[in-house]
Amino acid sequence: MDQRYDSVYPRKIIDEYLSVAFARPEATRVLKSYPHDFLLVLPEAKVEALLEEAGAKRLFGDQAAVLYAFTTERTAEILAKLENSGLSPPQRLTEPPLFP
Repeated sequence: MDQRYDSVYPRKIIDEYLSVAFARPEATRVLKSYPHDFLLVLPEAKVEALLEEAGAKRLFGDQAAVLYAFTTERTAEILAKLENSGLSPPQRLTEPPLFP
């Protein structure tokens, strides 16, 4: 969501988004109520345990964002190719981003 959220999203969606973003107790229910393939979060979001509990796998992370994938019919092939490729997701960068 960006700063225009209050003009385009109903209050219920905003509240659900904030529940997940801040790992509130109802976040697990919110995650289960929508079909997710991927979820992109800010690196400072304290949601790693919540997402892993919900079945998400961390694919990538840097100073800008962290990408998680849920194993679904749509993502199974992508995740299998990634695992079989021998590539591992990059870890958090220790250098500052090029374009802060």
